[in-house]
Amino acid sequence: MNDGERQLQDRLGTRERADAFHARQTLRHLNDAMRDFIGRQEMMFLATADATGDCDSTFRAGPPGFVRVLDEQHLSWPEYRGNGVMASLGNITENAHVGLLFIDFREVIGLHVNGTAEIVEDPDEQADTPA
Repeated sequence: MNDGERQLQDRLGTRERADAFHARQTLRHLNDAMRDFIGRQEMMFLATADATGDCDSTFRAGPPGFVRVLDEQHLSWPEYRGNGVMASLGNITENAHVGLLFIDFREVIGLHVNGTAEIVEDPDEQADTPA
């Protein structure tokens, strides 16, 4: 939680509800259910920001499992060939903080994953990536 959240929770009387939500729903690792959920997803939204804080949110999609769960702290996803702008990767180069949002519209459930990212060039991975 950040200071801005706390200020608004106090002003609007939602601190107790927010604390209960965080106690029930927030983890610092990916549990088994989260890892299984991510492994089934065919899409995600990727939020990045550049060094000055200008934000970008983009849609990513692929076959189920295109986002791989490496362990309870790490995910990996391919950067498919797109429009060539490199907005997300450019932002990650300047500011590693990312937010991933996975939504299953059939189950009407979502999972937020926040953390830091790094660009890893893997020739073996790139060979499996559609052009």
